[in-house]
Amino acid sequence: MIVITELIGDVVKRVSDSLDTNVNYQFGDWDYISHQLMEYSKSEEWEAKKYPVICLFSPFDEVKVNKRYHCEVKLDFLIAVNTISEYTNEERSEYSFKEVLRPIYNSFIKELKKDIRFDVYGEIPHIYSENYRYGSRGVMQSDGKKFNDLIDGIDIKELELKVNKEKCYEKL
Repeated sequence: MIVITELIGDVVKRVSDSLDTNVNYQFGDWDYISHQLMEYSKSEEWEAKKYPVICLFSPFDEVKVNKRYHCEVKLDFLIAVNTISEYTNEERSEYSFKEVLRPIYNSFIKELKKDIRFDVYGEIPHIYSENYRYGSRGVMQSDGKKFNDLIDGIDIKELELKVNKEKCYEKL
């Protein structure tokens, strides 16, 4: 069976390999992801593996359009790294975005394009947004409680992929 969360997990593993660094992968709604990240904080070993992280938000709709494609899908992601609240925007730009987040974003897009299971012609349509506010004001959970970690992040919205059914089974 073709599972989008697993396909993206494979891509994130290749991002980690290409950058020679651990990139954590989480998927689910924000409550689930934030809970998982908070659980990582309970262990010194896992705390060190928590960030940077690529989060795939669910639920998402898989549009079944024809026999060639398993589906067409629009996905939302957050690429995040831990930060310090006292940083200025210039420091966030340098330490979080330039050194960590943008290289992960670039590698992520590159690895998506290279993956034969996705039919990509040219650029992958999506909305890109650098969010400096997360690190200065924090992030809220859906219940209104503040998320424990301060993060800087890149929001990716409506990233459009076509999952080629035939290529998915070739890969296996």
